[in-house]
Amino acid sequence: RGWLDDTILVFCSDHGELLGDHQLAYKWLMYDAITHVPLIIRDTRGAGLRRAGESVQDLVSLVDLGPTLLQAAGVEVPSYMEGSSLLSYLEARDEAVPREFVYAEDNYQVMMRSTSHKLVYYIGQSAGELYDLLQDPHELHNLWESPAHRALRQDLTERLLAWLAASTYYNAGYRRNRSGHYRMRWPTADDPYLHGRMSSGGPRRTPL
Repeated sequence: RGWLDDTILVFCSDHGELLGDHQLAYKWLMYDAITHVPLIIRDTRGAGLRRAGESVQDLVSLVDLGPTLLQAAGVEVPSYMEGSSLLSYLEARDEAVPREFVYAEDNYQVMMRSTSHKLVYYIGQSAGELYDLLQDPHELHNLWESPAHRALRQDLTERLLAWLAASTYYNAGYRRNRSGHYRMRWPTADDPYLHGRMSSGGPRRTPL
């Protein structure tokens, strides 16, 4: 019927599997084995993508797929959609890196990842995860408690909370209280991070 001549094909996955990595199985955590999923896009419409056959290492997110496909179909992207169209990037009309950070949420844990670092924030908990992905690509050495990385941890946490405040998606980032009914998306007043932030004299910015 000629449908394939006017179709954009997308192959992706919602999550990965640990399969023994970190001596764990299944999913639920924020290691790259879970969050770094395949994404293959093929445009069969004839115009083609100038990046055809190219594997790229730049950060993109699955939330970018909606705006990308809408723009490719000539449909206006609604303002409430958080993702950004990758069409100009795929067509090599825009060489700018699509994203500085990608984010993921599951229950009460929120992840923020750049090409160099990953921070995992647990709402209402004093513990967390911070990895230097350039020096530790397998995420074996948690730097959350490292004094040398305290300023970086605080900076990334503030950026993550800013994203959480701006996000319109409320399907994750929650933690059930004891009643089992109320779902909390934000840290409470006794959250350890908030105490640390107030006692440190306010936010600081550190280069990545």
